Amino acid sequence: MSNVEFETDYEPIPTRFYSDDNPNGQKPSGDITQWLIKKGYIRDESSAKGVLLGIIILNIILTSLIIYFFIL
Repeated sequence: MSNVEFETDYEPIPTRFYSDDNPNGQKPSGDITQWLIKKGYIRDESSAKGVLLGIIILNIILTSLIIYFFIL
């Protein structure tokens, strides 16, 4: 067998959401949330959850209608 050695001393790569740069410990909001706030559709990040959930539900309904009428 071959003598393969793995290096075990590594530094974890900081990710965008879980880096230590954020002193409050909160995750920064996403790009779509910031865009919705900038356009004035929502006022804060807490109301973004409902709006994004509505967008997802609307997309699922539209996709299922398109599949039903055009593919089946």
